[in-house]
Amino acid sequence: MKPGMIIAAAALLVSAVLAFGCGGNNPSAVVDKFMQAQKDKDCEKQAELIDVQAPELGGAVTRESLVKNCQETADEVEVIDYKVLEEEIDGDTARVKAEVTLKIGEDEQTQTGTITLHKRGDSWKIGPTGL
Repeated sequence: MKPGMIIAAAALLVSAVLAFGCGGNNPSAVVDKFMQAQKDKDCEKQAELIDVQAPELGGAVTRESLVKNCQETADEVEVIDYKVLEEEIDGDTARVKAEVTLKIGEDEQTQTGTITLHKRGDSWKIGPTGL
């Protein structure tokens, strides 16, 4: 895989990783489930937690495309560690701040970010700003 694609995949991974905490279906729990799926390289589970129906995406992203991208980059980026730092819920929108340590090639890097989630029915999903 080309270095530019690895960096782009890592950026997508970091954004998605930073978007998802411990059981349940609150925003922090979604982050935790997503992070564990990242560590397990479970692309189906990761895609399941992303809101592909968000109007902002205009149908440009499908679950299948997320799974395919994940499978293509799974060996390039590894989640070493993560922790949810804080959660803020305002109606059907939540923001989760998290820290993630990734291994990209031989390099490790730790990043902190805030991801937006949206409530869809009874479930929280990572929104387009989380990608």
